[in-house]
Amino acid sequence: MYADDIALLSASCYGLQNIVNICKLYGDALDVNFKSLKSQLIAFEGDNPNQCSVTLNGTQISWTIKVRYRGMYFFSNSGFGDISDACRKFYGQFNNIMSVLRKCSREMSVIHLIKPYCLPTMLYGCEVWTLSDSSSHRISVAWNNGFRRVFIERRFASAVLATAIPSVCPSVSLSHDGT
Repeated sequence: MYADDIALLSASCYGLQNIVNICKLYGDALDVNFKSLKSQLIAFEGDNPNQCSVTLNGTQISWTIKVRYRGMYFFSNSGFGDISDACRKFYGQFNNIMSVLRKCSREMSVIHLIKPYCLPTMLYGCEVWTLSDSSSHRISVAWNNGFRRVFIERRFASAVLATAIPSVCPSVSLSHDGT
């Protein structure tokens, strides 16, 4: 068995090493394999402390300036995430649905497919996001572009559509100006 998607947080390198050691002990007892080469260290709100060495299985874990967690990249100095992959995946799934259905389907049937298949892909991991205004706007634009394509309108903004994303992920606030 392998341990995936585990994030350990500590206020000091010493504390982080202690947490890693505890995870190693539990991993040995439960037959869970932690790989130091697949592990990364990142410091938020400051520079990576190069003098700090954290080891796992006798191998030093490397420091990085960005880390991928739950499908999103987080940057060390700002803590902001890059939502490019999320938007790209949304457009990919949306285009797949549209290419299969083409123009012979009713709009509401397409919407009932897009909401459960495309929206969760775009918002996967949104609970841990810290978004800038431009990132929040990009998500809003992607969602609105999808609806424009379904309804074949140049500009489309609706209070009914505005409830879809916040109902899935309340931490994401979106503008609904149709741009």
